[in-house]
Amino acid sequence: MSALTIVALQVPSRFGAPEQMLGIVDAAIANVQGDCVLLPETILTGYISAAGFEDLSRFAELAFGPTERALAAIATARSITLIAPLIEQRGAAIFNTMVGFRPDGSVLFRYAKRHPWDPETWASQSDNPYPVFQLGTRQATLCICYDVHFLREEAVEALAQSDILFFPTAWVEMPDTRRELMVALAREHSLFVVNANWARGEVRVPGQGGSVILAPDGCVLAEVPEGARGPLAV
Repeated sequence: MSALTIVALQVPSRFGAPEQMLGIVDAAIANVQGDCVLLPETILTGYISAAGFEDLSRFAELAFGPTERALAAIATARSITLIAPLIEQRGAAIFNTMVGFRPDGSVLFRYAKRHPWDPETWASQSDNPYPVFQLGTRQATLCICYDVHFLREEAVEALAQSDILFFPTAWVEMPDTRRELMVALAREHSLFVVNANWARGEVRVPGQGGSVILAPDGCVLAEVPEGARGPLAV
């Protein structure tokens, strides 16, 4: 990827311990070498507890709140571009958001999930356009988990402009169709696809693990086996 090393961090699931997860993520990042690190969807708060789907609105913060500041500090301390999740409050609405931080801690992009999955009853649907942002000499875009089913209709311009699709997930599905969807997108749009998925931990459900980085021809450049911990880099 021409002088750009991207890391997808696969982290074991834990629910309701965002400060502890920030420490786990920071320690994991300290042990990898990369220019850009992608975290899985909702990995700091957890997506599902051992009891099942939960209302994540209790973890919501305004933009530039304590979690966002902590993530910006990690990006700065590690001199990386960090793409990380945030349960974000905007007025009365709560969003499942990913925020990109530059190595100086400033915000590269902020994207709220356009299509929350049906059990995400706490999350509002956003009208944010799919972001397009610069990483070195590359252009990139991003979608969050269930958004992937709508890209062909909604993200034509973003995909056409991009070399890389970042795809953070907390995937819950059996059989797992994630790889099939990613390979098709890579080939159709000549994209590198970078998927960071949550791993088995306190919560164990179908669809965990299997984070992967694909080449534009759909071939695997790096992957983490199901049930294993990341990271993976290319």
